[in-house]
Amino acid sequence: MADRDRRRADPPHARGRVGPARRRRRLLPSRCSRRTRGAQPLGRTRAVCDALGGGALRRRDRLSRQRQDPRRRPGLRPPWLARRASRVLGRRAVSVANLFEVELQKDEEDAPGYELSYARVGPIVGGEQLGLSVYELPPGQSICPYHYENAEEEWLIVLVGRPTLRTPDGERELEPWDCAFFPTGEAGAHKVTNRTDETVRVCLWSNRIAVATSVYPDSEKVGAWPPGKLFRLADAVDYFSGEA
Repeated sequence: MADRDRRRADPPHARGRVGPARRRRRLLPSRCSRRTRGAQPLGRTRAVCDALGGGALRRRDRLSRQRQDPRRRPGLRPPWLARRASRVLGRRAVSVANLFEVELQKDEEDAPGYELSYARVGPIVGGEQLGLSVYELPPGQSICPYHYENAEEEWLIVLVGRPTLRTPDGERELEPWDCAFFPTGEAGAHKVTNRTDETVRVCLWSNRIAVATSVYPDSEKVGAWPPGKLFRLADAVDYFSGEA
């Protein structure tokens, strides 16, 4: 399949086809001083709050508001996914990209059955050790052929829709917020397909390996990156073949 690089979660050999990164930076003031009038925080709570810059208390307060918000209904976008910002916590910048709003792109050379849109999020936020990509599948399309990785662990999270996941154990329909893990080797073989009448959006992420190989059991092929080539297993030769 042409340009298999984009099928990996933000691969190390990506060819730079990344949408424009829209980011901004701002300072987050500490909110540790916000507490109930007359109440005195415990020493441990204060220490944790100071260490995290108020993040722990902010998350607690946010979750409390979410539980009380009558507008939150199944299928609505969680409010923490509706933000896009770059935050400076201490001296370290944290870049944020919204998985529902990243700019998607297509590959014109996609084969029938594998026509989709995607975005590599890693380069947008500056990731180096892990890669994450978002895929949007129209009805009847798959991310890539049934395969497994020999060096990369992969994860899948369903954002929108109900894709069908094929693994060595068979097929099952997933729903939003389902998470699947694909280990290295044959046990991690998988294929994600949209068999519904609605668009599916998922994200895949993995560790980034400089040299990676994938095996495609259905077609008995193996791919190597680099050099970005695929070969039929039936064409295998002896270890010393062609050697002097």
